Amino acid sequence: MSDQPETRFIKIGGDRVAYQVFGEGPRDLVFSSGLWSHLDLQLEEPSFARFNRRIASFCRLIRFDRRGSGVSDPRPKDGRSIDQHWAEDLLGVLDATGSKAPILTGVVDAGPLILKFVERHPERCSGLLLACTTACLPEREGYPQGHPPKAAKQLLELVSEKWGSEEFAALWIPSQANNPAVLRWYAKFQRAMASPREV
Repeated sequence: MSDQPETRFIKIGGDRVAYQVFGEGPRDLVFSSGLWSHLDLQLEEPSFARFNRRIASFCRLIRFDRRGSGVSDPRPKDGRSIDQHWAEDLLGVLDATGSKAPILTGVVDAGPLILKFVERHPERCSGLLLACTTACLPEREGYPQGHPPKAAKQLLELVSEKWGSEEFAALWIPSQANNPAVLRWYAKFQRAMASPREV
């Protein structure tokens, strides 16, 4: 398997959505990190490339940049929500790749998006793998596990001030805080995946 599979595009209305397919196997697995994605740059980091090679050694791995992130077009300003656009993007990618009901894997903000997708389209999912995510990011009535308003405000301020910097990278991946090469790559990755305003 190549470390850098071909990035292809599908059309969703007038927008282009980027996706990649690599590996072979009896099952399809879609891996999504929501906004935290840039198909081309992610695979420049050796540990992430190894992670993808390992998954693609036993299944067909499908990845995509949702509209508003990475190399896909911006989200349309049509009044619909992120989860509606994300579902439309995923359905388009599944149809383009001939994937009927893959295992859906999500991290970070893709978790809530996947859960809403499965609620609406249960027939398009054969399994779920969720990591480093939550059912709902903010604290809400009936969901006290979410982030309280004060923490959400602090995160927004941090993104506004530090997004795309090595300082933000060190805070986000503290295990690599003393690894300058990873911090430089992660700061570049952040700047490429989306602007501070989009985040």
